[in-house]
Amino acid sequence: MDARRWLFTAGCVIGLAAAGASGFQAGPRVPADKRTEPKTTMSPALANLQLAVVLSDGARRFLPEQAARFDLVFRSLSSREEAFASLTGNNATPTLRVFDQSGKLVGKFDPGTRRRRFSGHKKFAPAPPVLAYLQAGIQDGCQINLWDYSDPLPPGAYRLEVSHEIRPGGPSIQAAPVSFEIAPARISSAAMNYGVSDHSSSLLSWLAQPLDKSATPEILIRLSAGSDHGTLMQGAASGGHVPLGARL
Repeated sequence: MDARRWLFTAGCVIGLAAAGASGFQAGPRVPADKRTEPKTTMSPALANLQLAVVLSDGARRFLPEQAARFDLVFRSLSSREEAFASLTGNNATPTLRVFDQSGKLVGKFDPGTRRRRFSGHKKFAPAPPVLAYLQAGIQDGCQINLWDYSDPLPPGAYRLEVSHEIRPGGPSIQAAPVSFEIAPARISSAAMNYGVSDHSSSLLSWLAQPLDKSATPEILIRLSAGSDHGTLMQGAASGGHVPLGARL
């Protein structure tokens, strides 16, 4: 890989990891009007609410250690603006459940799981719920990375189910499940480089190809930074496919 392409790819990965570390949520547009006091106490019918989860890049197959990102979208079909628990900023919702091919529950996670994983035993003061004000044409959305909540899963077929508590202590709405696969792969080459001149962060990259050779090798890149160990838990970003026989 030539130096210019390497620097461009590394820069993209550093930016992506920094955004994740700062709490940036990608994906669908989120309404700016989020407060902690509801405008109305009206209880809507769940039939007027929709929750959807989709794979961020459309691909249902990941390589081992590759970031597994999904977009969540929460919308209301009602013409009246109402307050609901937001997909971001709350400690107990949404809830993620991952099942293996046999239907066995592999893990159940919520935002509190992610917080404990990144912050250890650090205590946080209780906070009022974060609300999103929705009506027809306005939606709440975020992007999740499964490896923010759990260590990367081994190769196999899985199913992700997501539910969201529409109000604190209230009923939940559930999205249609999404199937995905982690394919066993062969690593053909690996390299490490420092991301910045003071060596405070490093980039590890490797070439991985599915064992069934259904695709050409793909370059995966992961950032490690001493001041933000959480970036290691987010999985590797894809740098695209490379020709057979390529080396790092």
